[in-house]
Order: sequence, then C-alpha cells, then structure tokens
Amino acid sequence: MKKRIILIISIAIAVVMIATLSLSGCQTAGAAEETTAAATEAGETTAAAETTAAATESVVAASDELYIWSCFCWGLEVMKPYLWGGYMAAQELGVQFEYTGPADCDADKCMQGLEAALAKNPTGLLWLSLGLGEESLLTDYYNKGGMIAGMNGSSGKYPQTMTVGTDNQYYGAQQAQFVVDQLGEEFTVGIMTLPEADNHIKRMAGVNSVLSKYPGIKVLEPIMDQTADQAGAAANASAFLAANPDVDAFICTSALGGAAVGRALKEAGVAPGEKFVIAGDMDQELLDLIEEDFVSASLAQSFAVETYYAILAMHTIKNSALHVSNDDKAAGFVAGPANIITALPFITKDNLQLFRGLTPPEGFKYNE
Repeated sequence: MKKRIILIISIAIAVVMIATLSLSGCQTAGAAEETTAAATEAGETTAAAETTAAATESVVAASDELYIWSCFCWGLEVMKPYLWGGYMAAQELGVQFEYTGPADCDADKCMQGLEAALAKNPTGLLWLSLGLGEESLLTDYYNKGGMIAGMNGSSGKYPQTMTVGTDNQYYGAQQAQFVVDQLGEEFTVGIMTLPEADNHIKRMAGVNSVLSKYPGIKVLEPIMDQTADQAGAAANASAFLAANPDVDAFICTSALGGAAVGRALKEAGVAPGEKFVIAGDMDQELLDLIEEDFVSASLAQSFAVETYYAILAMHTIKNSALHVSNDDKAAGFVAGPANIITALPFITKDNLQLFRGLTPPEGFKYNE
C-alpha cells in the first residue's frame, strides 16, 4: 500500500512538471514551475492528530519531522499564504510545521525568531535571505545536518539545500517587458524596490536587462527605497511623485511598493490610468487600485506553493534512500531538487476577481 502511495505521489509530481514545461512558452503565463522531487520511501508515520504551527492548533503529527518557516511580516495580507502552504504540507505529509518571527517587520524580532527556530533543531528551515547577520547561525545549523530552503528564490552567504520560489531575475525582466510592450521604447520610469534584499537585487538585475536595450527609456534617479513598512513606502512614493510629476511609468518590485505608488497618484489627484504602474504580488488594497486604474497590473507570486514544495522536497530528501555519492553531505550533493521555480501570474483588471477573497485552508489558525 505504501509503495502505491509513493508511486502516485511520484506520478503526480511528474505530471505537474510536464504540464508546467508545456506551458513555459506562453508569454503571459510567467515562469515555469520546475518541481523535481525524488520518489519518497518514507518511514512509518501515523496520521496526524493536531499540528503545531508555532502556538497554532494545526496538526500535531506523530512524526518527529519538524519544518519551521522563520519569517517576518507575516501579519501582512500579502505574506499570509506562505503560512497556508506550510500548513497544507504538514496535513498531507504527516509532519510538523511551525512558523516563528514577528507579525510586523521588525528586524530584531526576526533574528530572535530565527534563534528560537534553530534552538528546536528542526529537520528543515525555511528562510528568506535578509542580510541581517544570519550567516553564521545558518552555516552552523547546516553543517550540523540541518536543511535550509532559500525562500522566494533567495540565497545568502551561507550554504543551503535548495532554492525555492520565484526566479527573481526573470520576474524583473517580465515586469519591465510588460511596460515596454504597453508604452513602446521611449518613456521615463521610476522604480521602487528593496535595494538590500537578495530577491529584489535580482529583480532589479532583470529590470535593467530589459530597459538597458532601449536608449529612449530613461530611469529616473534616485531609485525609490520601498522600506519594509507601508508608511515608509507611501512617504517615499509621494516624495518621488512630487519631484517628478511628468514621469510616465512606475515599476514596483512588490505589493507594498505598487500600493504605495498607486495611493500616491490617487492622493495627488492624478487621473486614473494617466500613469502606467506595474506592481508585484497581491493584497486587497492593490487589487482595489488595479480596479480603479491607479495600478495597471501586478505580477503575482505563488507563496503558498513555495512553502508547500519546500517542505515536500525536504521531507523527500530526508526519507529517500536515493543517493548520488557514498556520502552526499560530504560531497556537496543533495539527492533532490536544487531549484524549484514557481509560477508568476499577471493580474490585470480583466482577471483580478479570480484573486479576490482568498481565505486560509480549513482548520488553519494564526499564532496568537
């Protein structure tokens, strides 16, 4: 029976890979989802009773496998699907899932959450490279046998088992090309991003790889710093617009930036649709601004899919008998996927209703 379940899981993953590759040539479909997973020879696990999603009543599995998403800003609407994907993976695999870190975007609390997570010696850690001085902590954990999934396509100055999520350079290139397709080869553009974050640095590389081809496109300086909170992003967007009232377009590499720019345009009395704005991700405010034509489009990400497949891949690596060398850890091999790339759907006024009203899976509860 167990072998039949394993076979079914393997076939399902193969079908997802084939379907994704067949769609990768579609211009509007975004990045292909590469999911490679070794066949699972899991040890015996009993079905779950109630977990832990840190103080959350989720599914406490009989398995001793523990996967922790050590994150920050999870209280923001745009970040919550990360938690849902981890919860679903725990439900389906019979493992434990927790998340640590602050609901707000406080960097000190984020590092405290990481230290608390590592103190539990989890089977696998999900982490988005933030450049907060986490390198030595993560290196020690990895060298002691832990697995690290670099979330949102990020990597840092520490070893990690795999990278999971957005192909960020492709993401930035898709955003820039979308603007070029709409406005042509001559316009001025303002850019809002997170200049210190690994994933956003890669997105800016993608943006520049496209815009640099067109001498008629002028990128206005300085690049706007999104900051890690809504108030800071809004202030920076308003200041930039006041200094550059004739700017034609904006590229914002996340939801906070896109919403901040859209709100700044609205508050400044700019007519809907007068400026072309492409954002990232999705939350209720951003969807409202798209519907009102203050934001033209958003390139969304698959956050729930990231955590789900990160845990699935690490669970498979832990339990599979597959190996590449006599000692894969010492040899630097991982008997599983090194890179899992998730899909990037464009959200426009034509399809935004498909993304409204998303709710957590049944049974999920947030940390108190």
